[in-house]
Amino acid sequence: MAGARQAVGEARRIVVKVGSSSLTTAAGGLDADRVDALVDVLAKVRGTDKEI
Repeated sequence: MAGARQAVGEARRIVVKVGSSSLTTAAGGLDADRVDALVDVLAKVRGTDKEI
């Protein structure tokens, strides 16, 4: 796992694939908290020299 983290850390471009099951509740609705958390993480990374 440490090798994968290092590779991602050194990468200039990162592709993020998010499945619908990662963004929905058990009832099938949109999980706004998860979407917000994902947006926050991606925004922080985008503020660096990485291309997402």
